[in-house]
Amino acid sequence: MSPKVSVVMPVYNAEEYLVEAIESILNQAFTDFEFIVIDDGSTDSSADILRQYEVKDKRICAIIRENRGQSITLNEGIYQATGQYIAIMHADDISLPTRLDEQISFMDIHPEYGIVGTWVRMVGTANEILRHPVNNDSIACRLLFHCVLVHPSVMIRREHFLESGLSYDADFITAQDYDLWARAAAAFPIANIPKILIHYRIHPQQTIQVHNNKSNAEIERVQTFLLQQLGVNPSVDEQELHRQISQMSLTHPTKDFIQQAEVWLQRLYLANQQKNIYPESQFSELLTERWFMIGYHVVVPLGWGEWLHWMRSSLSKNVSLLNKIKVLKQCVVNSLKKWPLRHD
Repeated sequence: MSPKVSVVMPVYNAEEYLVEAIESILNQAFTDFEFIVIDDGSTDSSADILRQYEVKDKRICAIIRENRGQSITLNEGIYQATGQYIAIMHADDISLPTRLDEQISFMDIHPEYGIVGTWVRMVGTANEILRHPVNNDSIACRLLFHCVLVHPSVMIRREHFLESGLSYDADFITAQDYDLWARAAAAFPIANIPKILIHYRIHPQQTIQVHNNKSNAEIERVQTFLLQQLGVNPSVDEQELHRQISQMSLTHPTKDFIQQAEVWLQRLYLANQQKNIYPESQFSELLTERWFMIGYHVVVPLGWGEWLHWMRSSLSKNVSLLNKIKVLKQCVVNSLKKWPLRHD
């Protein structure tokens, strides 16, 4: 009989963390699973570690072959899987003991859902908790600005996945998961379980760290796809503006950026009113969040004078009073810091 779950884990030069990742799956409270581990042409001792574990535990199916890239490796694992559900795992992360059990329970209770992720704790060179939105409408909206599913935390309903003709796009090196969720969100509901069930390791050897410039280009590509679904065909400058609004990583905040961002967010609001892609209340909440972030990260460095323009925008009407005061307070503090000290 087929197992309830197939765990799919691609491996590439992961010898430093691989044992811990494998053990975290083998020590799951839920035990009816197959563990498909594909070594994608590693040049370190990863393949040897997999061979040793395959002998120890019959649930492990180790495939060792030449390098083809992570997207192709993931597709290969998924199409070889026989379980009702497919759990994605990374070779440098840790699944907590109840991960599979909790995700299976959610999927069994909610048969309409095709994907469920979880909250995660970042470890390694970062130490924070990623509490992504939980319900489908919030996730669908926020994908327009962010990838709000942590890749090694997801469990996929195999039937929904195959019937929707979904697969990872081999053209993507770092954002293949973001691209997949963007397309999957149009096919079936997606959720996150509001519990920390994964320890997500951040380290310099991660693909996204090594290919940082490529990552930004791929993120832009996914966001452009979602904007086009909304009926907005962005220019190259507008693509960059949207990315900056998403990441809030401006080196030099300017008044022009605030004005451009205001026009852009209002354009998205009108586009959604026409297309009705996202629930109005959820989408308005999302744009309000982005406008508050612009206030905090862009208006504040420019001083309290810009707060007045930010406040006059129609986008500020739904920003909470507490957040308005928070931005004003930081603007005043920042302005005072810029005043020269008086020496009598």
